[in-house]
Amino acid sequence: MAGRHVVVMPEWYPAPHEPLSAAFVRDQVLAIARDSDVTVLAPPSRDAPLEVVDEGVRVLRPVPHGPRGRLSRLWRLRWLDRTVGQLAADGHRADILHAHVFSAGLLAVLVGRRRRLPVVVTEHLSDILEGRVFGWDAAVARFTYRHAGLVCPVSGFLASAVLALEPRANCLVVNNVVDIEMFATIGRRKRQCPGRRLLFVGRLVRKKGVHDLIAAVRLLVDDDSSLSLDVIGDGPERGRLEAEANGLPIRFLGSRPRLEVASEMHRADVLVVPSHVETFGITAIEGLAAGLPVVTTSGVATSSTVAEFGGRIVPPGDPQELATALAWAVRQPWQPVPAVELESRFGAGAVATTWESIYSALGHPSQGTTRRDDGPRE
Repeated sequence: MAGRHVVVMPEWYPAPHEPLSAAFVRDQVLAIARDSDVTVLAPPSRDAPLEVVDEGVRVLRPVPHGPRGRLSRLWRLRWLDRTVGQLAADGHRADILHAHVFSAGLLAVLVGRRRRLPVVVTEHLSDILEGRVFGWDAAVARFTYRHAGLVCPVSGFLASAVLALEPRANCLVVNNVVDIEMFATIGRRKRQCPGRRLLFVGRLVRKKGVHDLIAAVRLLVDDDSSLSLDVIGDGPERGRLEAEANGLPIRFLGSRPRLEVASEMHRADVLVVPSHVETFGITAIEGLAAGLPVVTTSGVATSSTVAEFGGRIVPPGDPQELATALAWAVRQPWQPVPAVELESRFGAGAVATTWESIYSALGHPSQGTTRRDDGPRE
């Protein structure tokens, strides 16, 4: 539909003080902006402007103050509804409301009912996958999933959990966007010093499994003094993890922008994704695109893709198995994955095409999407 206007309502969105936070939401927004006019109604932020144009996408935010607790949800609901109404009054009527995660989805469903607009919800939340949504939150999730026109978990892992919570949800898996070209360009460069350098990229929280990785490195260094690990990322567990890594060949490099991450992958020999749970696993796909062997766990949704292309999969939380897989990976000849294979599944163009089809169906109820689909286990 030419001239379609999609209003995105995310629970999280990058802000100046956290530019890498929820970058995966922004990546989807920029993908859908290829075929649609997009306005993002982002959450409040203490240091973000109330209005900005980001690569052609208009991002609006409410003033960063208001009531706390559940009253804050009512306050944000009023702002969302007023803003959608003002957009219409200005000749910029929404055609689709697109929320990210069920809590924002509830607000989108309520605004959609009042404004008679179709609603789609992208679900990313690992709490759903881990079975940690209870009480009021579970009721909100079930209501949202039941009344949204379509719920789009980012993996088959997560789709199964959504349907277990609300069997009446109309589900269709839509992959996250991965910048395949950036990492593939890095991967095409000849490595100067092939060796035994491991790389981890991610937030430093317990479920990312970095403590398991440190334990695995401890098991390996006695047999391979040339092995080292670089850790990119930050988070509340950093201090404890640095203490655990004391005396080991491990460097903590802090957070890095995506281009620097790609450069660090060029200097690495193996990418490790030891997470206990990941609703998608963008880093694993970036590693494959960069030409690296990837070692990950069965708790990562993209582990099936890693296994398909020859990477190693281990149980979550098992340092011994992780060490064994890493010892294999640093010695095994590796055939890089063709970028075109990954681009066709995870590239911005492929994901944009999927969303274009979904929006067209939602905009024409007689042709709407009605099937439930656990999708591929990516």
